[in-house]
Amino acid sequence: MALKRTGPLPAFSPKRWEKVTAAGHRPTSTFTPKPREAAKPKAAPRRTDPKQSERDLVRGRSGGLCEFRACTRAAEQMHHRRPRRMGGSTAPDVNGAANLVDLCAWHHRWVEFHRTAAAAMGLLLSARANPARVPVLTRHDEEPVWLLPSGEWLRFEEACA
Repeated sequence: MALKRTGPLPAFSPKRWEKVTAAGHRPTSTFTPKPREAAKPKAAPRRTDPKQSERDLVRGRSGGLCEFRACTRAAEQMHHRRPRRMGGSTAPDVNGAANLVDLCAWHHRWVEFHRTAAAAMGLLLSARANPARVPVLTRHDEEPVWLLPSGEWLRFEEACA
């Protein structure tokens, strides 16, 4: 039983084309290969992490310790109170010192998995919230404090005075 072709003949590669035509055969395909286009260089990914100057402000405020309530572990990660979202955010204060909290890895994971409790503590904010105007419960004081863009924090009494 003879096999029947159900689709078009395969195209000849440039090397195969030279072999076939050099041998005096006349191929049945009229395909001529197109030259390949040069690959376009990919754009560098946009940096969405805080600048070193902002990191230094936050690290100075925390003293190198986790800012979570009653924690004395070393700080390892910067946590964004107002999330950057997928692909980063164009808001100018998203990487500011008022939006960043220095946390140990354990408490950073806790904040991400206990989002309701973290929001009640001021560690997570909505996309429209201004981080400098929302107090956060940290190890700095018994009461929630305001984190300032300058890298400092204020008690409630100082903020109202």
